[in-house]
Amino acid sequence: MKKILPVLALFFWLFVFKLQGQTTANVSGASGLVGGISHSYSIGEMALVHTSSTTHIIVTQGVLQPINTIMGVAESFINDLELRVYPIPTYDLLNIQSNFQNRGKLSVQLYDISGRQLTHKMWMLQEGAALNQIDLAPYASGNYFLMLQYENNEKPYFQVFKVQKLK
Repeated sequence: MKKILPVLALFFWLFVFKLQGQTTANVSGASGLVGGISHSYSIGEMALVHTSSTTHIIVTQGVLQPINTIMGVAESFINDLELRVYPIPTYDLLNIQSNFQNRGKLSVQLYDISGRQLTHKMWMLQEGAALNQIDLAPYASGNYFLMLQYENNEKPYFQVFKVQKLK
């Protein structure tokens, strides 16, 4: 009886809390019909997998998440004409060039691939063009996420960039 009780507790926990499968940080994905058959795909999975190909199609196995759950308040994206981040990839300095029509606060957060925040900077911007920089030299080469939030009196805007740092 003492051995059965932990096993029953484990099964109860599995059914009550519903285990989640693997998750990935994908760049993009979609679904479509090919030859009358529905197919779903994702781009940017970071996994070592097998790839098969023919003259017309390339198929790579991987982890596809069919449910995309987004929680939170809807925000607006920053227009490409108002904000540029370059050069990507970079060796050290990352330029953040803004050209907003209104004064506001630009908040910049850098995250590593595991989601750990590495740096947080905030600049008060005036109307017009401005250039700010983030130094990536102290960090190891790899992929990072740069999250930019711009707030003025109207509403908040945000944009996320995938940044690659080279040696």
